[in-house]
This record gives sequence, C-alpha cells and structure tokens, in this order.
Amino acid sequence: MFESRFEASINAPVMAPLRCAEDVTRRLEETLPWDGRSRERWVLDLERLKEELQSAVHFILQPLRAVSSYHHFFNKANSWYSLVLCENILQELLSGVDTAGVPTEQHRRMTWEKSKLSKLSTFLKKNPPPDTEELVAPGSSV
Repeated sequence: MFESRFEASINAPVMAPLRCAEDVTRRLEETLPWDGRSRERWVLDLERLKEELQSAVHFILQPLRAVSSYHHFFNKANSWYSLVLCENILQELLSGVDTAGVPTEQHRRMTWEKSKLSKLSTFLKKNPPPDTEELVAPGSSV
C-alpha cells in the first residue's frame, strides 16, 4: 500500500519532469551537435539536477520496496504455517500418537507412520510450502 501510494504521489509526478529534462537534453544534442569541448552550463545543471532528483527518489523507494517485499513474503510464509498448525499434522507427527489395537509394536508403528505420511503428503500436494529461495533474501545462506 505504501509503495503504491509513493508511486502515485511522488514517483509518478517526479518522473514526468525528468522525462521532459531528458527530452530537452536529447533534442538539444540533435539540434546543436556537441563538439566535445564545452556544453552550455544550464544543460550541465539540468543533467546534475535530474540525477540528484532520481537518486533522491530511488533512495526513498528502495527501503519501501524492501519493506513491501518483507511483508509480502512474511504473510505468505505465515499463511502456510497457519495452515500446517490448523491441520494438526505437525502435532500428530511430533506427538507419536499411539494406535491401539494393532497386533505388534513394529506393525503398529509402521501403520501409524504410513497413515501420518499419507496425510502429510496429501496436505503438501494441496498446500505446497513457499519456495525457500523466494523467502530468503539474496546473499543470505539457507
């Protein structure tokens, strides 16, 4: 939301005069070929101001994008973890729920594991986890 507000209220209005400044500079170069020795002072000032304005806007936009990305990926991961916790699959897998009435301990354990793994597999097919690469910031190690 903040990124789109910034885009609408600051970035878009700033980009219009920057494009005009670039257009003026380009047309000037086409009309009056630059001889490589000197340029009009106002052209140099215009280019400097244009670069400073672009840098200032980019300086503000960069953290906004980082915050926006953080919240997007946090919400994505949080939603998936909430699904996992709501399904009770994780709790069942970690609890070692005993299945009474099965003849031997080994058979009982195998049946329980197959049942839980089947549930887990079905859950993961319906609700795949977010990609790790997508959630980890560039340059971090997993």
